Amino acid sequence: VTDMATFMEWPASGQPDYNFVPKAARLEPIELVFDGSYAAFNADAVNCAKTVQGSTPIRMTGVDKQEWGASNPDKPNQWAISETGLGLSVQACIDSDESCPIGRLASTAAFLEAFFLEKLTPAALAASTVTSRDGSKMPDFIDARLFHVLADRVFIGPDRFPNGKGYEYVDSLVWLKGGKVLLAEDASAKGEYNMAVIYDPATRKTVPVAGALGDKNHKMNTV
Repeated sequence: VTDMATFMEWPASGQPDYNFVPKAARLEPIELVFDGSYAAFNADAVNCAKTVQGSTPIRMTGVDKQEWGASNPDKPNQWAISETGLGLSVQACIDSDESCPIGRLASTAAFLEAFFLEKLTPAALAASTVTSRDGSKMPDFIDARLFHVLADRVFIGPDRFPNGKGYEYVDSLVWLKGGKVLLAEDASAKGEYNMAVIYDPATRKTVPVAGALGDKNHKMNTV
């Protein structure tokens, strides 16, 4: 599997009662090395770049847009990624069908962890065949897993009906001490009204904490 939505079992995994089973993965060094040229080091090239082992990375296939990420301050080997615009990789979201009613800009967040220490021992590094640009050894791969998907099918914002529940274009993401995560929508969210929430991965519960007008200055109190 190389498609991110398929790997995440999304949008089904966004349902609050979905029993997501953690999925094994691994981090591998990308063959393409940044040489200082942003003209060549762009999304079209990087999003499909092979690893040094020849693997194709898991990625969004319908859009080259992943935005904020944050590590867990209590467990630094864990991190979360805003899967901004993931719905553009899913036909059900493009069609706004009942499994993805909010539509093509539907999005979510992925929660991952990697097991760095076991690949950073002197013995593991000595066994690796991968070297960095300065010639020092680096891990050939690091075992990891996707252990949680945001329960995004609980959000109901103003002016979003009849398109139902969902979280559009999740953008900002900060993992707070204590395990909770702050997420906020991009200015292009449906209804021209953007939500920020505090999410608890342990309980899959969400508390709205802020709202803002979107990029068209749509007013909610017109009389």
